[in-house]
Amino acid sequence: MRVKRSVSNFDIAILLSEIGQFVIGAWINNIYQIKDFFLFKLNTKSGDKTLLVEPGARIHITKYQRPMPKTPTNFCSALRKHVRNGHIENIVQHDLDRVVVITIITHLAKLKLIIELFGEGNLILCDAEDKIIMAKYYRVMRDRSIKPKDIFVPPPPRGIDLVSLSESEISSILDTSSAGLVETLASKLNIDPLYAEDICAVSEVDKSRKSRELTEEERVRVARAIQLTLGRLMNGPYEPQIVLDTSGKLVATAPFHLKILEGLPTERKDSYNDAVDEFFSTAEARVVGSQEAGENKKETEIQNMISEQRKKISESEELARRNKQSADLIYSNITNVEGILMVIRSARKRGVSWQEIESKLAEAKKKGVALADKISSVDARQGTLTLELAGEKVTIDIRLSATRNASKFYESAKKAAAKKRGAESALQDALRKLSELETNIKPPKEEALREKRVKKWYEHFRWLMSSDGFLIIGGRDSKTNDIIVKKRLEPTDIFVHADIHGAPVTVVKSMGKDVPENTINEACQFAVSYSRLWKLGTGAGEAYWVRGDQVSLSPPSGEYLQKGSFIIKGERTYAKGIPLVISIGIMTDEEKHVILVAGSPSSISLKTATKVDLVPGDKSGSKLANLVKDRLIKLANPELGSEIERISLDEFLLILPPGGAQIE
Repeated sequence: MRVKRSVSNFDIAILLSEIGQFVIGAWINNIYQIKDFFLFKLNTKSGDKTLLVEPGARIHITKYQRPMPKTPTNFCSALRKHVRNGHIENIVQHDLDRVVVITIITHLAKLKLIIELFGEGNLILCDAEDKIIMAKYYRVMRDRSIKPKDIFVPPPPRGIDLVSLSESEISSILDTSSAGLVETLASKLNIDPLYAEDICAVSEVDKSRKSRELTEEERVRVARAIQLTLGRLMNGPYEPQIVLDTSGKLVATAPFHLKILEGLPTERKDSYNDAVDEFFSTAEARVVGSQEAGENKKETEIQNMISEQRKKISESEELARRNKQSADLIYSNITNVEGILMVIRSARKRGVSWQEIESKLAEAKKKGVALADKISSVDARQGTLTLELAGEKVTIDIRLSATRNASKFYESAKKAAAKKRGAESALQDALRKLSELETNIKPPKEEALREKRVKKWYEHFRWLMSSDGFLIIGGRDSKTNDIIVKKRLEPTDIFVHADIHGAPVTVVKSMGKDVPENTINEACQFAVSYSRLWKLGTGAGEAYWVRGDQVSLSPPSGEYLQKGSFIIKGERTYAKGIPLVISIGIMTDEEKHVILVAGSPSSISLKTATKVDLVPGDKSGSKLANLVKDRLIKLANPELGSEIERISLDEFLLILPPGGAQIE
């Protein structure tokens, strides 16, 4: 059985029915391109999801994490510019075909992202009127073109609309086709070959039969099997599964039991999306380690250099041979060559034109004059004469003597020989480098993708585990400030706030226990470091803390309280001279997932040695995030460094303090 390479039109129908509940209404946080596929990071009602789109192959939500590229491709950058932060209004399949249309609402316009999942595939962005804005591939085809400003035209339908056909209409189509039964089902009715073969098995009709050779009773059985399959595809019940061959190799996915796959082992999944995700993601393999990737690139460069030097050696050798041969031929025919040159130069001195000289040479050849017979051609513009000497053609300069022409050829032969020696030396150097590289290079190893870690509830906020094991959470904005105070703050918790307007809410979850002073100090440092004080570059700040039951969201009578604001009742305890410094480090959980953490140096130091300390400075944004990521990779062992490579730059950006910073 052939291994499945792409999702079918039937697969897409089921996948969209499952993923639509997450995708519709979601916000596009970011887009990444890894080789030929795209990852759409979505903020959905059910939390963060990743929609994977591989034009020409698949579309599904993925739970696997992949190493993110440091810089986006030009196409990905342009796509981000148009749709990032957009709101997904709808996702639909076009005419039960392998074409998906995602409607996106941005603050500027309504857009359509069209995903073609047939052939080589394509990703096409259009405006609301279907005018093409950009595409991964631009093409001009017989029936349509994909070019900027053209109106997008869907691919011609593959067969008749299957959904609207009656049993008798299906039977009639089968009766008029001269092709084989499976080919007819695929070409006339747009049924995927796997399902087409299953329809043959269910109807108990030999799949190798010609369609029009079927009896009326057989055509009816096939038509009923088609309608049965279509009904199951549209309405279920589903039994999502991955199908394996007898050796345990994954070969296909199926939304329910297929008769054609009877006897093969299967693995049941909770959803068809899960089955498709695991099937295709398991097949993905990556070369691990940026060092190995760099070595492979270097090896390619050296191999190219070796090929180039070998080519130079061959060319120089041939040029030296030809030039020496020409010089030798001139010397062996020196009298005749000099005689020819003297005749032509004498004629030119008497004012004879080149045209007349060529005419007289032609007459002399006809008469069999020996010297004229050696002249092959004259190039008046270049001032050269091509002679045929001992069966070889030699081009000489008319203005020079025969001896001087021969000397020029000898000089050229020497230069070519010197170039050959230089190329041979460069070749030996390249071969030595390649040998050294091959000695040190490790064979690339393949690593299966790992499932994405499910984040804890508190990771939607800023968070930290104190040195004493208490959870500290902090707001990112007025919305999360509001959520923390309304939904997460308990009476016995400790509420911390930097002593400056607009600072984020910080809460120590007490779990009913007494919170140690050390934890409160770490929470205070957490609060001031993520406040506006950091951007001001003060170096140190103040914070206060109260118990959770001293915080109120109820304003005094007649007053209005803005979203994210609160009222403190009773006495506050202040902490002064708190240094502004944030440690960013890497921890691992029980499943060996890496977790990016940030907080006070005292708390982070207890949990990991792979950390960097940040203080206010002049680096910010992606530049700072890349510096932090690179430093952590250098500090980590190779295995952990490889895992840090997987962490997207967005996660680093989320954890950075507000404003410029530098690594201490």
